[in-house]
Amino acid sequence: MCQHQKAPRVFCIHPTPAQQQASVALVERLKIECKESSPFANRLLHDIPDAQRLEYLSDFEQLQRLITELDHELPHYACVMEDAIRKLVLMVLAVQQQRELLFSGVPKYFLPLDRIKGMMQQVQSAAEAFETFAMSAQHFDVASSGAQWASEGSEQVRDI
Repeated sequence: MCQHQKAPRVFCIHPTPAQQQASVALVERLKIECKESSPFANRLLHDIPDAQRLEYLSDFEQLQRLITELDHELPHYACVMEDAIRKLVLMVLAVQQQRELLFSGVPKYFLPLDRIKGMMQQVQSAAEAFETFAMSAQHFDVASSGAQWASEGSEQVRDI
């Protein structure tokens, strides 16, 4: 498991340039820490039956699209959902690793089909929580509130 030193919580509606830089740095640091710890090196490989391979590849392709989009949005998510970022980063890295194994010589599978489906739901839940936060943030007076947030949106991502 990668180690994550707790950074100060930054819940912001409209992040300042410093908050944006801190979010980008947090995501990059987590990616480096998690890659260095090799969380996928000792994963068991799964046999995907021929009857499920088409479904697996279709679901994996959908997950890969979601993860690619998520990867670009991680700094924004980090600004409002810091507690979920480590898990989201791990999902991004897992999908990248699985993709490499799928398209190398003999395909290998360490993410079973049910995990792929679960990850799709978790990424969608994170996106919904972020959207919920963004929508509820419009109701606050950002200038006078200091852009602090502690609403129900973060609870949706705790299960990720």
